[in-house]
Amino acid sequence: MAWRAGTEGWVGNYVSNNIIMKPDTHVRPILVLACSRPPHAAARLFAAAVLCLLALLGSRTALGHEPPAATGLGLYVERATPPGAWLDPQALRAAIEAELGASVLLVERPTPPGLSVNSRPAGGAAVTFLGPRGRTVERTLLLPAEPSRAVETLALLAASLARDEAAELIAELRARHRPSPPPPRVSPPPPPRPPPAPPPVAAPPDATPVAADAPDLSRYDRVPLVFEFVPFVGTATGAGRKLLRGVSLGLIGTASDAIDGIEASTLVNLDGDFVRGVQLSGGVNVVGGPVWGVQLAAGANVARGAVRGGQFSAGVNLAGGGLRGIQVASGFNLAVGPLEGAQFAPVNLTTGDGRGAQFGVVNVAGGTTGLQAGVVNVAEDAEVSLGLINVLWRGRTHLQLWSNESGRSMLGLQHGSRRIHNLYAVGLQRTDTGTRFAVALGLGAHWTLAGRLDLDVDLLVGNADTAHFDRRGVDVGGLSQLRALFHLRLLPGVALFAGPTYNVLYGSPSATREVAADPTFGRTFYESADHVVRGWPGLTAGLRLL
Repeated sequence: MAWRAGTEGWVGNYVSNNIIMKPDTHVRPILVLACSRPPHAAARLFAAAVLCLLALLGSRTALGHEPPAATGLGLYVERATPPGAWLDPQALRAAIEAELGASVLLVERPTPPGLSVNSRPAGGAAVTFLGPRGRTVERTLLLPAEPSRAVETLALLAASLARDEAAELIAELRARHRPSPPPPRVSPPPPPRPPPAPPPVAAPPDATPVAADAPDLSRYDRVPLVFEFVPFVGTATGAGRKLLRGVSLGLIGTASDAIDGIEASTLVNLDGDFVRGVQLSGGVNVVGGPVWGVQLAAGANVARGAVRGGQFSAGVNLAGGGLRGIQVASGFNLAVGPLEGAQFAPVNLTTGDGRGAQFGVVNVAGGTTGLQAGVVNVAEDAEVSLGLINVLWRGRTHLQLWSNESGRSMLGLQHGSRRIHNLYAVGLQRTDTGTRFAVALGLGAHWTLAGRLDLDVDLLVGNADTAHFDRRGVDVGGLSQLRALFHLRLLPGVALFAGPTYNVLYGSPSATREVAADPTFGRTFYESADHVVRGWPGLTAGLRLL
């Protein structure tokens, strides 16, 4: 065609300059037809119309109508009939976007690259990934009946397809979707420091501090001397206020609000608030509050409050608020509260903690205490507990298994306070004529030397040989042992111990002959036809458990 060069030139230039050379307009390639004949008027008008249409398409694309993949992954969800009978597209879009971490946009029709979700019969669904080059991958599944679970299941499947088929595209969309970091937080300035407090004002030099446990005397009328025949019958009078007596004497007994001095009667003294001073009675002293001083009675002393001083009676002493002082009774002493002092009676009881001492046949402390000395001692724990039977539920308790150089093997129970313990042991004594049964009781002291090393010093007393008796049928053989044992703690509750001993054997010659026959380093202190006393050094080693 003869007009090819002229017409093709201006058409080709327009196309190349306005459409083909702009790759960001996303316009598909255009087939440009060329003719060899010169253009007629109609042909020119037709060419102009085609070029105007192409220019309009290019301008629309340039104005921002780009496919969804430019800003996010397209998602087409088949509409339900009736509406809302299947699932919520917005909920599915949000779930897929959260799973991918990239933007997902709802579109009106399936557009590659993107996802398409369509319903299937019998509650099923199909998820299709539309690739950029026409490649499609479809997965079908049965949906749960619950809508929220159906959306979650579809989101997991759609996200998996997208990651498998378009990993690079998803990575690019994630980078666009990532929000910008928040601005750095600026810490507020610290508040200003408060001004320093003024120094405390010192008390004047002549001010006398008031004792914390002193009674309050301001609400009493003081009466120097009162005499009563029986309680409430006597010379005491008052004008509506309580009376504080200095000296209160009673033929049979007395009754008062408070005493600050001396109170004495032949049978009973009754005081409602407190006593500071001395109470003397041939029967009973009773105070409804604390006592600062001394109570002496032939029967009983009772104080509802604390006692700071002493209680002495032939029967019973009771301190209702604890004791800081001393209690002495021929019956029993009771301190309800802490004990800071000493109790002397056949039975001593205290309910609180303290650092005091108890001396009696039976001593019982409800908490920890300092010293207990008696036949039976019971406490939570004690510094020193001396007795035949000690029960300390927070004290030291160990099992010991040991043997010594004379062939005696023993199993013992060690129990006691932090410093003092008792030993109760049974075992076997090996002799030339056989094996004999052995028992032993002991008392010991405990020290922690350093680290895992302890020292126990024990005195044990036991039988020598129960197979021999004298003419009266009594076993007269005995073995006493003083030992110093070093304990090495290997593990919690496990220790090895060993140490030197000194043994003293006494009794009839027949009862002692087979226990220790002339030890090499020993000596005989006394020997006769009926009695023998021998001593020798030895060695003990064993295992401690618990």
